[in-house]
Amino acid sequence: MPIIEHADVQRMLLEMKARVEGCRGLLGKLTGASTQAFALEAEPVLDEAQVEKFRKLVLLFTPICKAFVSDQAWKICELAIQVHGGIGYTDAYPVEQNARDVKILSIWEGTNYIQSQDLVRDKLGFGRNSRLIKFLREELDAFLNSTLGAGTELQGQFPLLENAMVAVEQALSCINEHVRAGRTHETSQFYTRFLEMLGLTASAWVLLESACLAERQLRQPQSAEEAAFYRGKVKTAQYFFANILPTVTQHAHAIENLLVAHGSITLDELVQADTPTPAPAQSLFGGPRTLYRGTNIDGATLEPNEGLWVRGRNLNDLIGSVDFPTALWLAWFGNLPSTTQSQAIDAVLVRIASHLSQEPAYRRGIEAVAASGAGIVQAAACGLLGDLATLENIALIEASARGLPTHADFIQGLVSIASTPHFLHAALGYAAHGAVPNKHAEAVLAAMGATRIDALSIRVIDALLVAWHAGFGYITPTVLVPRTAIGTGVSIAQAVAAGFMASGPNHVGAAEEAMTWLKTISAQASPGDIRQAVDHALDQPGNLLFGFGHPLFVQDPRPPHLRALFAEWGFGGRYLEVFDVVCAHVLERKGLRPNIDFITAAALLDLGVTQARWGVGLGLCGRVTAMVAHAIERRDRPAFGVGSKAARTLLATVPVGWL
Repeated sequence: MPIIEHADVQRMLLEMKARVEGCRGLLGKLTGASTQAFALEAEPVLDEAQVEKFRKLVLLFTPICKAFVSDQAWKICELAIQVHGGIGYTDAYPVEQNARDVKILSIWEGTNYIQSQDLVRDKLGFGRNSRLIKFLREELDAFLNSTLGAGTELQGQFPLLENAMVAVEQALSCINEHVRAGRTHETSQFYTRFLEMLGLTASAWVLLESACLAERQLRQPQSAEEAAFYRGKVKTAQYFFANILPTVTQHAHAIENLLVAHGSITLDELVQADTPTPAPAQSLFGGPRTLYRGTNIDGATLEPNEGLWVRGRNLNDLIGSVDFPTALWLAWFGNLPSTTQSQAIDAVLVRIASHLSQEPAYRRGIEAVAASGAGIVQAAACGLLGDLATLENIALIEASARGLPTHADFIQGLVSIASTPHFLHAALGYAAHGAVPNKHAEAVLAAMGATRIDALSIRVIDALLVAWHAGFGYITPTVLVPRTAIGTGVSIAQAVAAGFMASGPNHVGAAEEAMTWLKTISAQASPGDIRQAVDHALDQPGNLLFGFGHPLFVQDPRPPHLRALFAEWGFGGRYLEVFDVVCAHVLERKGLRPNIDFITAAALLDLGVTQARWGVGLGLCGRVTAMVAHAIERRDRPAFGVGSKAARTLLATVPVGWL
């Protein structure tokens, strides 16, 4: 049935209507008083008493309209969201926007407390200056004395309005007594209450005026639409008097009992007894198993503070300042390692890679799958599906000797990371390396066939690996798939293999496409030629310029940071020069900025990597870190919740044999 038929929805709609129309009536009273004052001043014979009256009413209504109306607007928007239900909290309807926009009205141009202070202290003189209230009382009495025209439905509202005004006058008198007794500080807590009392009373006045007029109109012949409109005015006033106006009396009681109701507290007394202490960094290895509903590892924020975060640290703060083994440790253990620990991690990775290069058996399956026509990623994933026990044993011995953790997950994670560049290299059909690297980043460079392998190149690869090593929470395919696969009981390496299979042209694979395109730019191409190539790529039907735009970020925060680091380190070449020209032109043409794929492509080409498929490979070499972390974090929650009681109950309803 329509939601308006629900009693509570009717309540909320009536509440909103009553508050809105009361506020509009107050604004009408303010502008009416101002207009009458101007009109009287224009008369040939000046009635100074009447001019003063309306000028004083303008002074009285100004803070009420600013503070009371803006407070009511916030309450009205809150109710509007509630009426819409859950979708009201989203941007499917404008009410959430209204709520966010309207809150500022009670803050700027003098916060509402300042407005209430202006009313009670400056305009009413703490109750000593009664002329403003006197003029309001005169206007109200003139209306209250017109009850003869009101019908029986509204007769009962007039005494309630009189009682509310009496409560306002008594509250002001009470505030005056306390101020004269030297308790000005204590009374200041009740200025906002008093202003609301006055606003509610004046709202009741204008709503009852409106209802009386509507009631008279209903005695005349009306169309069905007009009659409904006027009945709505009467019902709105009745609702306000029964449900909202009693707040005036509640405020009056609090002010009457000011010495009891007044509260005083110090900063120390605000401290909660159960204030939580900061949680220690959480290790994925050897700690208590927990059922995760989110991720404690990494995540993304959108503008205005766009960034990737790993264990509470901005990824850009890590890129260029730590090497890949250090970033790996942070993602897995939740804290930064010592220099000794970081060097030990690097040594274990190098030791695993050295053994791989000497054992061709690990390559045969990969080479066979690659020869059948599978892609580099699919073939390399097969290496992770094989028997890695020997590699795990080597890693265990090395880790133990170097004082590293020996947890099985940690060992399997190191094997997966060390194996990835080697397996990708095998998938391309290249012969195994002869030289033994000194660092993991050097092993990655060698696997890619880079022509530049020196300290600066290693530093660049470390920066790129760190830039790629984190996910975006658990929403990107390369970490979401391992999270799902691990729940089925597969090993860490097998979950990583599943993550490999989740990469593609639109995720990780864009770097390969970007490398392919960049290689089409002639070494002799001028900036004009480069811009023309960009135009051609952008203007061809169905063509894309890979490496620009991002599904999560307005601007991927990593490329500008990396580009600045490369310039600072003195690293660059022809392709980073092309990168700069292309980025400027694409921004001008389409308003798009580069993502991590495009700067990775340019950097790899300047390192002498000629095989474009390493655009994907480099990304996976780094992303394995997040795959392992997410798989371990998620493992205790089976995929699709098949271990839950609800799922088992649901499964029991499936007809036998249907599966």
